[in-house]
Amino acid sequence: MWIIEFLKNKLLKLLFPLRCFVCGKKDEGICLMCLENMKRAVETPSPETYSYFSYKDPNIRKILQKI
Repeated sequence: MWIIEFLKNKLLKLLFPLRCFVCGKKDEGICLMCLENMKRAVETPSPETYSYFSYKDPNIRKILQKI
């Protein structure tokens, strides 16, 4: 069974390689350098809404479009 799991993981990495959504660095969804450079949200549109990052940041928009 471990062989099947191993082959499945290799196939998934081949078909869907994990890269940073912003800069394309391998093996990371969002690398630390890009994460540190993203603008933090200062205010949100309503009190019920909370966002850690600003949606005005072009990198955040890029990530949301790719998702």
